[in-house]
Amino acid sequence: MLLADRHKEILGGYEPRFVPSTSGSGPAYRLIAGPIDSTTAANRVCGELRARRVTCGVSAFGGEPL
Repeated sequence: MLLADRHKEILGGYEPRFVPSTSGSGPAYRLIAGPIDSTTAANRVCGELRARRVTCGVSAFGGEPL
């Protein structure tokens, strides 16, 4: 199940994107949702996701569409 499906009430209104990254175990991807109007709003979204044990951080909206 996709992250957006599991947390539709939080992420449903945002466009999903990804950015290639690397980790100690090889290739990885950062998932990005947005655009979000402000840093305050982005922090609020992250807080809701963290409450559900989803790792989240605020960054600029960019990346490739899924």
